[in-house]
Amino acid sequence: MTKRVQIVGHATTAANSFLGREREVTVDTTTHELRVHDGLTTGGFRILNTTQLSVVFQPLDANLSALAALDASAGILVRNADETFIRRTLTGTAGSVTVSNGDGVSGNPTITLPATLTQDHVFSGAVGLPGSITLTAAGEIDFTLGTATFAAGQISFTSITGVQASNAALTSIAGLTTEADRMIYTTASDTYAVAALTSFGRSMLDDADAATVRGTLGLAGAALLAVGTTAGTVAAGDHAHTGVYEPADATILKDADIDVTVRGVAASLLFDNVPSRVKTATRLCLFNLAR
Repeated sequence: MTKRVQIVGHATTAANSFLGREREVTVDTTTHELRVHDGLTTGGFRILNTTQLSVVFQPLDANLSALAALDASAGILVRNADETFIRRTLTGTAGSVTVSNGDGVSGNPTITLPATLTQDHVFSGAVGLPGSITLTAAGEIDFTLGTATFAAGQISFTSITGVQASNAALTSIAGLTTEADRMIYTTASDTYAVAALTSFGRSMLDDADAATVRGTLGLAGAALLAVGTTAGTVAAGDHAHTGVYEPADATILKDADIDVTVRGVAASLLFDNVPSRVKTATRLCLFNLAR
């Protein structure tokens, strides 16, 4: 015949007030936990069941075990692989970025930029800064959080919209002082200067060819003739004419003059010291006749 051992049990209220004998074991019939007594402590000492223990204790976990294995040094906790953790500390760069409380022990880490950067920096892609960025007239980059000053050549952008890339030719043009009736021209590579350009000069710049320019200048056909003393040429302004002039049946009187046209230019010939008698001639020899 099977024998059973039944341990004395009480509901929680009665179990809490029960004073058992030394080494006596009772059961809390409400919570289904054991009570071990010493004959001195009312309610005895509780031994929790598995359900109660799962609430009190954390189940075994590899990640928690990895955390528990870390040493006691300060730092920022980083999970660098599955079930693997390490500590990191934020550090800055002299003259570039200053980090306060990098290990986070005394508070949140603080990252600040110096008033003037002494290191070269290249920002590529989108710069993750809050607020807006404005280039001020003083050559500073103005952030909504403050103003950082950069010396020449200490900051460059590989990708930035809304501005013109630096260009030596444009810089030269920007330094010119312009006014009405002026034009710019190059004096060397990427070097520009200013010269006068009157409205009359501009009137010739839009002429398509030489003929149009001559029309603008009011030049007649003589402008196309070469300088010379033969037919189809134009005499130089200081040319002395010699040779034979043959008027058509002209009567020349002493101290008379004749209106003639020499190479397309009107002139008057004055004849002095001609013999007193009247001559009818068909040929008149001109010697050293200055135009």
